[in-house]
Amino acid sequence: MSRTPPSQTDLEIIRLASLHQVVVSHSQLERWRSAGLIPRNKRVGRGRGRGSESFLDPHVVEMVVAAGKHASQGMPIGELTLRIFTMEFGVEPSESATKNALAWYIENRMGGILRHVYKAAGGEANEEEQEDKATQAAQTYINILNPKLRRLLRQHPRWKAAVDLSITGVLGPSAIGADVLAEALNVTLGGDDDSYEYLRSRLEKYENSGELQQSRGFFPAPDLQVEIMQQHDYRTVVRARDAVVATLGGMFLYHICSIKAPNHPRVQAAEMLSSISPSFNLLRAIPITGRPNWDTSCKYIIYLLLVEKIFKEWELLGSVLLSLFQGHVRDILRTTHIS
Repeated sequence: MSRTPPSQTDLEIIRLASLHQVVVSHSQLERWRSAGLIPRNKRVGRGRGRGSESFLDPHVVEMVVAAGKHASQGMPIGELTLRIFTMEFGVEPSESATKNALAWYIENRMGGILRHVYKAAGGEANEEEQEDKATQAAQTYINILNPKLRRLLRQHPRWKAAVDLSITGVLGPSAIGADVLAEALNVTLGGDDDSYEYLRSRLEKYENSGELQQSRGFFPAPDLQVEIMQQHDYRTVVRARDAVVATLGGMFLYHICSIKAPNHPRVQAAEMLSSISPSFNLLRAIPITGRPNWDTSCKYIIYLLLVEKIFKEWELLGSVLLSLFQGHVRDILRTTHIS
């Protein structure tokens, strides 16, 4: 609970939020301010010797309403910030708040087995030596620890998938093979039997051609991920968010139309992307049933910030899919209904 009574400006913020059916407290406002999620009230001088008064910024009210919609008891401030960043468009947290939240996400939500692998590498080694030691640690994890955990991992498929993808991230996909990688991707992305078979057939093709063996790991240590993310300017971080939203939203519209109208020219035009976009092939295999949650969006945002080639591919893919389907779904479905 805040030790100071609420200012008149804060009382007005609380009142305006209530008009949007959002209940917030003075202590919540103070907590969000201290984390940088909302700015401190601006103060304007009344004139010489007359002190100053708080100035109500409309943007603050928008941010408070967005935060109040997503806040719940015990929710970390990093999660709240990322929920707003990925789900409340038009209401942007500050650059520092967003980057701090993404750093929190990398360190607390994405690290998992990968963090333990790099921790096992230890020492004061330079980056190249750290990568070598992490690779050795991952190999040890495969050869020694995994057999002891197999029984337990079978009962927890999402945990097993996280382990397998973390090993892939350090050693590359050939370390676990096409079948296991397909299963890990399928579980992580919420696929079904059909999507698993599709992923497996595509990855086996790469495995048989030797491309899978040539692929290297793509996840640096968590602290290096944070460093890379922090080096991007805020505009680039927002672009990554927009690319994720556009691509996943476009894939959702594509899935609807491809099921109901597989022979429609717009659907067939989208499927031509399969020859130039590996991401389209991967996402096509996964049933996308609605808007992605904040957690899924953040995983992809960080991935795009780490891999520039994929970033550019997703920006183009999202743009093409939305141009094909946004605003056209009803007409596409009506056309098939008439025929």
